[in-house]
Amino acid sequence: MCMSESLSELLEYFLLLTKQEPGNAQAQRGVALAREWSHLVERGGITKVEFKNFLDRVEAPENHGYLSWTMFWAIVRGQGYELNFNVPDQYPRTIDRNKVSCISNGEYTDQLTVEKEYEIRKEDTEQRQLRIENDVAKARWYPTTLFNRIVVPERTWSRKEDK
Repeated sequence: MCMSESLSELLEYFLLLTKQEPGNAQAQRGVALAREWSHLVERGGITKVEFKNFLDRVEAPENHGYLSWTMFWAIVRGQGYELNFNVPDQYPRTIDRNKVSCISNGEYTDQLTVEKEYEIRKEDTEQRQLRIENDVAKARWYPTTLFNRIVVPERTWSRKEDK
């Protein structure tokens, strides 16, 4: 198996970006990952473990927010189908598992906004409190009853033959 034309084009795109914007860390990471994937493909015999580990690296948080990653991920995912590996059905997760949504601001109307999402800084399960950075940019403890956790749906996987 040789490197696909679309992956080759994407590698060229990342190389061009690194020349135009030498400090662009996303483009540099794109070059490194595209070369790594190309090496695996050209070597042949990609294992399921190598494939899953590679997808995990592509999905690393530092890679999010860059449109080219969507294209790159789709290319690798497509090649995973061709190898008849299980591949994720959704684009990489960007949902933070440490977030809550305010359902009531109780006596804290000047600090919390109903329906706004907040990041959990710390949690005290015994006291049933969450340390949240509030609307006035101060971190303080609030009762868990004021919030609902944001639920991250389970990721589903499928294979080419399942489609």
